Amino acid sequence: MSKPTLESRYQLVYYWGMVRAKTSRLKRLSKRKKVLLTALVVLVLLAIGGYFLVGRPAQALYQQAKLAKPHLANLKTGLITQNLPQIRAEVAELDQIRAKSAEIYQQFGWLEVIPGVGNYYRDGQHVFRAGEAGIEAAQIMVTALEPFEDFEDIEKLTQLVVISPQIIPQLEEALQKIAVVRAEITQINPQRYPTEIKGFKIRSNLESAIAALDSAEGLLTDAGPLLRALPQALGAEEPQNYLILFQNDKELRPGGGFITAYALAQFNQGVFSVLQSDDIYNLDQNRVRLPAPDPITRFLKVPGFYMRDTNFSPDFKKSMEDFLIYYDACGAPPVAGIIAIDTQFVESFLELTGPISVPEYQQDFSGWPNLPQSCRTGGTDFTTENVVCRLELYAEKILHGSSQRKALIGDLMGHLVDWLLTAPPNIWPPILKNVVEQAQTKHLLVYFENETLQKLAEDYNLAGRLREDFKTDFLHVNDANLAGAKSDLYMDRKYRLEVKTTGDGQVINKLTLTYANTGLYDGWLNTTNRDYLRIYVPQGSMLIDSDGGSYETTTFEDLGKTVFDNFLQTPPLQTIQFMVEYQLPPEVERKSSKEYELLIQKQPGKGAEEWTVVVNGEEQTINLDRDEKLRFEL
Repeated sequence: MSKPTLESRYQLVYYWGMVRAKTSRLKRLSKRKKVLLTALVVLVLLAIGGYFLVGRPAQALYQQAKLAKPHLANLKTGLITQNLPQIRAEVAELDQIRAKSAEIYQQFGWLEVIPGVGNYYRDGQHVFRAGEAGIEAAQIMVTALEPFEDFEDIEKLTQLVVISPQIIPQLEEALQKIAVVRAEITQINPQRYPTEIKGFKIRSNLESAIAALDSAEGLLTDAGPLLRALPQALGAEEPQNYLILFQNDKELRPGGGFITAYALAQFNQGVFSVLQSDDIYNLDQNRVRLPAPDPITRFLKVPGFYMRDTNFSPDFKKSMEDFLIYYDACGAPPVAGIIAIDTQFVESFLELTGPISVPEYQQDFSGWPNLPQSCRTGGTDFTTENVVCRLELYAEKILHGSSQRKALIGDLMGHLVDWLLTAPPNIWPPILKNVVEQAQTKHLLVYFENETLQKLAEDYNLAGRLREDFKTDFLHVNDANLAGAKSDLYMDRKYRLEVKTTGDGQVINKLTLTYANTGLYDGWLNTTNRDYLRIYVPQGSMLIDSDGGSYETTTFEDLGKTVFDNFLQTPPLQTIQFMVEYQLPPEVERKSSKEYELLIQKQPGKGAEEWTVVVNGEEQTINLDRDEKLRFEL
């Protein structure tokens, strides 16, 4: 056998090396496969575990949320329409969904031990506990309101209201549940969450929920004193009389309009009735009980301060206290309160009632010349379009000099009350909505002798009070039509406030009023608008300059404010301007050096008016139809 050559030895070594390399590579590949296989198994296990621990319960929660959505919509509808059976049914359905969702949510309990994630899990627990207490509060209130469910007319409802103190214990129980809701919700920090996720607002919804909770708690808290006071107010023990005053806002006065007529109404054991209605002049009879304010004698040119002019204060409570001095001296039946309404309130009610026929007043004006078109429509009925013009036409033309001159208003009010007393239950939600809207926009004002009711009316801004407790910037423009006929029917008013702040904290305000009389002269509705103007600003403000008006602007103090006054005259088809510039006192508070806040209080009787406010160049324009707070970042 021949000896291997050197070359063959090298080849043998080479092939042996190749075999070992391949073997090693195969071993490494095998190990890699094992690792990959192990990783794959782990991932599969994690996926399965994730599905059962997260995915499956998350999907189940999502399905519950989808189930809840239509019930929440139905609940909202039930609340708007005051449908108690619907509210009861939807609350019960939502309670079942809440219980099932809370059970599913417990499957996420393992998240609580994970640092950082646990806080979010606990927030969810707070939400579910708050939801449980909230639904319990709703169920308590639904049970409390069951006696009010089956009523056929207003008289039966008011009789039920007389026994309303019986629900106070349930109200207090509901408040305890609301306290639990608050305790749970306030433990959630909105700042922990992003502003929004995929268009769904997170932080603002949490903040809105807390604000809504504040509102609900406040309403329930105030309901207790109200329910305790209602039986007396509604004549449970002895009849209670109330005056209803009709204020003509087309002859604008500080409290809402010239007082033209009144009705004496009564609650007797919850039953409402109108005892009488009449022209204010028959009650007034030109008696003088109080000294006349200077503008009354100076611009109205009457020798004394009569009952019909006593709503001369921008503060309705002060005006009604003066009115009652005259009323009580007449020997008329004592009253527990006063309700004042204006023509815009009547117009809004006629939108609900439709045309109203008053048998004593059946004049057809369709063929009369030189009348506004709105006055000619409606046949012999009173409608929302023609009521203002026709009331004036009857008073100033047809019945001028007659004892019936302004008794028409009382007769019309009587027919409106008759309609209200017989209105079916399904029309009540829009009636109540309209009353609330008219009160918020100051076309309905109330005054009560009962301190509890008066305080509640003031707290909810139904009493026409001028705010003395507002510590930041404040503005109220008050107009009084003194011997300017019904020219406010044609007045268009715009306001522009320019605010400049300085580095040392000074605030300079410049207010410009633009008043336009848009109607033709006719001698009975429209003439020159004669306006005694008062501008109420923070107490201690200093007048810098003014322009316009009939005399040099004067400054005085009233109702805890500084007042600038003047007398404006706007002829038909003309426009005038009036300007005041003033510096705010250092006592006016600013929440911060970077924020400016202003409260504008609307005058009763005025419609929505355009206001433009410019603060250091930043501009906001609003149609002011109620009191409004404006905020600006400086």
